[in-house]
Amino acid sequence: VELLQDVGVETVAVIHHDDLFGIEFNEVVQPLLEEAGIEIVYQETYPVNTEDLSQTLRAAQDADPDAFLAFSYPAETFLLTGQAIEIGFNPDLFMAAVGVAFPAYRDAFGPAAEGIVGTGAWNPSVDTEDAQGYFDRHVEMHGAEPDRWASAACYATGQVLQQAIEAAGTLDPVAVKEAMDTTEFNTIIGTFRFENQVNPTYPGQIGQWQGGEFEIIGYVDDRTAEPIFPKPEWPAG
Repeated sequence: VELLQDVGVETVAVIHHDDLFGIEFNEVVQPLLEEAGIEIVYQETYPVNTEDLSQTLRAAQDADPDAFLAFSYPAETFLLTGQAIEIGFNPDLFMAAVGVAFPAYRDAFGPAAEGIVGTGAWNPSVDTEDAQGYFDRHVEMHGAEPDRWASAACYATGQVLQQAIEAAGTLDPVAVKEAMDTTEFNTIIGTFRFENQVNPTYPGQIGQWQGGEFEIIGYVDDRTAEPIFPKPEWPAG
């Protein structure tokens, strides 16, 4: 919502699947949009892993929103992007959830991925310890780039556990848990510390494909690039 305000969005269409992930995202974002004075001109719930979202997208298109937000799983993310291209639905900001950060998404849609926004973002240019090193080792080991969110987050989880064990000086679970509660950790996605089992230093980020890289565009203080807004038109053909 902070990002939407920053780029000047006034109206949105919001869709989400009927699974817990989409429901929880929607329940959080709806009141925040209202508080920000951003008008919800269309909203819809669809079955998880649906195989056709064209009618939903056409209805969203008819509402003519500045921004389109979809709280979606990967298969749905790929589907709704492809169908939005097919019907020519090109709002100024197009955001989907899980799957946008995958290099496979960038590769599947090519130039059409430019300007698309997704939830969760990381890339090797972030100012954190060993970010580029992790990226390079991943490519060397797997012959493929890491995705731009979950891969780094999972690796960072392992870093936290390793550093907690080192701080505790033992594998005893109680001692390791105490170390987790009292230690600040350095990871490839940034600094970690836990308060009531939550990491308040890393609320997550929003990314956007720009020139083949998934740049962090929100939160504002964490940006690796300025947002592209409005997003480009879908490529012809």
